Amino acid sequence: MSSSKVMSVFDVIIIVFGLYGIFCAVRMKKSGVVSAFLFSEEELPKLKDGPGFCREMYRPTVLLGIVSCLFGIADIINRYVLGMPYIQMAGVACFLAACGWFVNKMRAIKEKHI
Repeated sequence: MSSSKVMSVFDVIIIVFGLYGIFCAVRMKKSGVVSAFLFSEEELPKLKDGPGFCREMYRPTVLLGIVSCLFGIADIINRYVLGMPYIQMAGVACFLAACGWFVNKMRAIKEKHI
């Protein structure tokens, strides 16, 4: 399998990850039940305010999902249409920055609700 095909599979996985994150965020907001996407089974008993956690994590989770989808789509377009390595590097930097922001935000919100 060529490296281009491997990266395309990776891009599809990133897009699916983003869509799943958005789905989990919407489901959490509606139900008030924390998703296993964000909390492990071991951590759930420590949670003081599940619905509050769901409300606070809704926006960051949706934003990460959107950034993931956009990154995956942009990388596929760049790989097969544009072919500009600087766009790919900028996309990876933005994606990693969004992941870092999300992890910090989730850590702060978890500490608040545990």
